[in-house]
Amino acid sequence: HDLDREYDSVGDLSPRAREGGGGGGGGRSRGRGVYKPPVIRTRPEVLFMLDPLACGPNLTLSNGGVTVVNKVNKQWNAVRTTAGWSSGVHAWEVHVDKCVSKNIFIGIMCVESPLDNYVGSDRGGWGYLANKAIWHNKGKVRSYGELFKEGDTISVLLDLENHGGTLSFARNGRDLGVAVDGLLTQLQPASTTTSTA
Repeated sequence: HDLDREYDSVGDLSPRAREGGGGGGGGRSRGRGVYKPPVIRTRPEVLFMLDPLACGPNLTLSNGGVTVVNKVNKQWNAVRTTAGWSSGVHAWEVHVDKCVSKNIFIGIMCVESPLDNYVGSDRGGWGYLANKAIWHNKGKVRSYGELFKEGDTISVLLDLENHGGTLSFARNGRDLGVAVDGLLTQLQPASTTTSTA
């Protein structure tokens, strides 16, 4: 799986000039020159990669810490990233390069969660399983989303600012909605696989 990161962004509050005069606030007015929209620069997102110090023993990291392969079939192992959050809104993507089975979890976990099991195997992890289910605390919480497979890109949105903390996914750009809500702890992106390359 490859993890891609979102970087800092620049956005306009008001991208179009208002026609005509009158009204303050930065619109174009007669005889006053060209409208220049305000620009907001957000603080850069913390760049992260898969953490070699938080990686199950059967996993191999490569490509500078953005690719993971399970070298032992039928044994769960997880890997966390180098970044974790307890506030803010964070987004990342996981690209499934190769998938022998549907035993891939993508999600989040606490730093205390085990690495020799799957994401969602304990109270501190929530995982979206490739065969359309959300797992938490060693059990299927509910059916969710769409089957994902080799070649798919899963986008993840962790919102720790609104609605008590939510985790949402998208498959190849198609929004699958909120998978989990009520997240109120320090969390890190994570992935699990039992398949070999």
